[in-house]
Amino acid sequence: MTEASNQPSISAPLPLLPKRGDFIVFWINPTATLSEYGTNVTEKPEMLDISSRKYAGYIYLLDEGLVFDETERPLTFDIQWIRPGTPVGYQKQEFLPTMSQPVAPNTEHPSGRETLQVSKPLPWSNCYQYSIHGLVKIKLWAQRTDEIPPYQVSGADLSRASGFMREDGVEFDLALKARGGKLIEVDSTKVPTELPISLMAAYEDDEPVMLVDYTFDLETVKEVDDISQFFQDALKVQELGKELKTNAIEAAQRADAEAYESLGVANRVAEYAKSRPKKSFARRSTNGTREKLNRLLKRIRQSDFFIIRLFLPSSSKNTQEKSST
Repeated sequence: MTEASNQPSISAPLPLLPKRGDFIVFWINPTATLSEYGTNVTEKPEMLDISSRKYAGYIYLLDEGLVFDETERPLTFDIQWIRPGTPVGYQKQEFLPTMSQPVAPNTEHPSGRETLQVSKPLPWSNCYQYSIHGLVKIKLWAQRTDEIPPYQVSGADLSRASGFMREDGVEFDLALKARGGKLIEVDSTKVPTELPISLMAAYEDDEPVMLVDYTFDLETVKEVDDISQFFQDALKVQELGKELKTNAIEAAQRADAEAYESLGVANRVAEYAKSRPKKSFARRSTNGTREKLNRLLKRIRQSDFFIIRLFLPSSSKNTQEKSST
């Protein structure tokens, strides 16, 4: 009979969620996104409706590499977003509706492309993921938990979807190169059926990254909002962030100027206080002391021999005195 080991068992850490392939519903938290500026953004009327809009997608990548403080701060993820409705493109930029993939339970596609399978069919029947600008960078609070997200994409299906995206990316790049590599700007507000690529690129190129809240319970949302609204709202938050950052810098500069001015006044007062005793001592000095000092200085200037005597030993002084007599 083998003896039981006295060594303590080491339990494996709980998985970090969300992970690659997990579907979530997410929404922008403007207050948390701009919390570093120390301003309550709910005071801004244009911020009130932003957190009410819900978007869906699955985790494509943890955009930070190896981390050790994963539950102590928000982490940056790339999310492959999905969009409800008939697949659309951006025709003037060679971005075609075929550059997409239906997500189960949806099976419809302009070119008959295979459906992205999910461990459990989504509660929305008409969603697609897109190959061009299909990722959005966000921040969220990860958690270590034994919860099993109900909607997941397997590794094999993720690889297959990545293959479709690469194919579409090559086709898009070739078409773009044929036009000299220049994107044609289109006013997305006037072409609402097309994807706002310019808004997507503007969000990715600016700060801050949106901090979002999220849930694995997709059933709690009856209908997801169009991802184009996310980018419009994100740009509003970023613009407010710039405004708050500028205000914070200007406030700090004013505070520094005021502190410098206050320090200057304090220094001038201190210097004045120090100068008064010195002036008082000078006035109390006797004329006799001044005359003695003047005579001593006159002797030093007139005689090098006097300076030598100051530094010779007493015996040497006596010898020189005798020799001089």
